[in-house]
Amino acid sequence: MIKNEETLVNIEKDPLIKRGRKLLLELIATGIQAADPFKAVQKHVKLEGRTIRIATKWERDISSFENVIIVGAGKASAKMALALEKILGEENITKGLVNVPSETVSNLTGTSKIRFHPAGHPVATKASLEGTKEIIKLISGLTRNDLVICVISGGGSAMLELPIAGITLNDFSTVFNLLTQKGATIYELNAFRKHLSQVKGGRLAKIARPAEVVSLIISDVVGDDLSTIASGPTAPDKTSWHDLMTIMKKYALTAALPQTVIQLIEKGVKRELAETLRATDPVFMRVYNFLIASNTLSCHAIKQAALGKGFTARIVSTTLTGEARLVGEKLAEELLHSEKNNVLIAGGETTVTITGKGIGGRNQELALAAATHLSNKEGIFFAAVGSDGKDGPTDAAGAIIDYQTILKGVKKGLRAETFLLDNNSYAFLKETNSLILTGPTGTNVSDLFLGVHLARKAE
Repeated sequence: MIKNEETLVNIEKDPLIKRGRKLLLELIATGIQAADPFKAVQKHVKLEGRTIRIATKWERDISSFENVIIVGAGKASAKMALALEKILGEENITKGLVNVPSETVSNLTGTSKIRFHPAGHPVATKASLEGTKEIIKLISGLTRNDLVICVISGGGSAMLELPIAGITLNDFSTVFNLLTQKGATIYELNAFRKHLSQVKGGRLAKIARPAEVVSLIISDVVGDDLSTIASGPTAPDKTSWHDLMTIMKKYALTAALPQTVIQLIEKGVKRELAETLRATDPVFMRVYNFLIASNTLSCHAIKQAALGKGFTARIVSTTLTGEARLVGEKLAEELLHSEKNNVLIAGGETTVTITGKGIGGRNQELALAAATHLSNKEGIFFAAVGSDGKDGPTDAAGAIIDYQTILKGVKKGLRAETFLLDNNSYAFLKETNSLILTGPTGTNVSDLFLGVHLARKAE
């Protein structure tokens, strides 16, 4: 799981540092493995005889369905689909199609019944639209005797996409580039995504009606809002055309947005266009959404593993957001005031305001900021990682620091504060043997933060 674990642990001479680093790296691996798409599906989906059970909350006789169709999109959705076919057996699946990142298609064997279609990410591409059209064909014209199982994960917003009539892919891209440049929130971006798409905001479920729809969802969104993950293709929505008008005015985009988009928003406000689906819509009488992996679930898995090792453990929060540096300082303070042998666990997704010219990622910057507050505090260890294995434009997933990290830098003539000001955390952490390397993990449930204050033993 962690490619450079031996280097991170064994290169250290102090037994206490070896022990602390080994502990946190093992717990990080536990958290990421808890979000493994294949294992998550295996844990939540069971076929016992002819009965299919999902999360102990939904069960049916699989023989009662004339067709069982698998569709979906996202960075983790290929593994989810592969797990489904292994559990259900190819004889119980009629057909399927899943949109996956273009660069991964050549590495996927596919299954006998489920095809993998290349799609763009982080922005929708022509391939995304082509795959989505095929998915729509698969789930159109079904009956009450059919079952559609959706596999949805992070990246689905771009990979599962088909703009509503009157909007081109170029219009679509222009809208989201403008909103991103203006600093729009994920909720504001998704309000546009849902209303300008044929498959978001519950509309994919509507296309499948009257078939029964079950969605298996891996969350990459802080707070696990089902309507936000991949823009909620099978989840109800609360936003409205009026919200789009408000957002457009908030960011002064009236002159910049394509006229076709503005005209559609105006029609929507006048109720000349349909809204996204509300929770009261009859469509959702036969739609079931199951969250099978998330930051929260990974944090709880870490907590159980820590307890199993004889430590106490506390989850501080699974919804941390804000400036990475400030969050790192806050978590460092929590750690300084914690009891010894108590593992602090947190999750979320921070941001970095870039003012320098260095290289790094939000987790590396967060960890280095924490290190500046924990220097010379014997027995304290802290780590921050991206569960997908990638932190910023670097080869690292994040970093692990300890009470000697800053001192190591000083001995090499490196000042952590200077590197932070230049957003150059990667360089400092590389020089102090602090970078965590995992490579792509095949999942994404946001970021994980761990800390512990160990007591020194007779080592």
